[in-house]
Amino acid sequence: MGNKKRDVSGLMSRRLHAAALFAKGLTHAEVARRLGVSRTSTMNWYDAWKAKGKQGLQLAEHFGRPTKTTAADLAQIEAALLKGPAAHGWTTEIWTLPRIATYIPQIATSISCKHRAFRSITGRPIPERREDATLGVVAP
Repeated sequence: MGNKKRDVSGLMSRRLHAAALFAKGLTHAEVARRLGVSRTSTMNWYDAWKAKGKQGLQLAEHFGRPTKTTAADLAQIEAALLKGPAAHGWTTEIWTLPRIATYIPQIATSISCKHRAFRSITGRPIPERREDATLGVVAP
């Protein structure tokens, strides 16, 4: 499931379907079979449903580990990148991933590798692993 986008509406509808089945008195195992999920999931859903009703089945707003990168880190990175690579000692005005990997961890300790740096700047993963890949950003 790695980096696939989650179908949030599908996840929620499945949980609500489970709640309806629980209300009819079905067992965890039967709900799991009907919905194609693990019994552990149905047990967790059941506990949440019993404690808080449908509200307890709501999904988290954000999946995965919280980011360590702060707004202040991103502001520092943006300001540094807008100055351009030449301002930081490189001879051309193109930001490459190796340059970012060298520079960004010096100013934002929460970003320790080039992959995290790329995602912090672009909001997406590196499309392919190449040392010569660039961000396509030329400083003004």
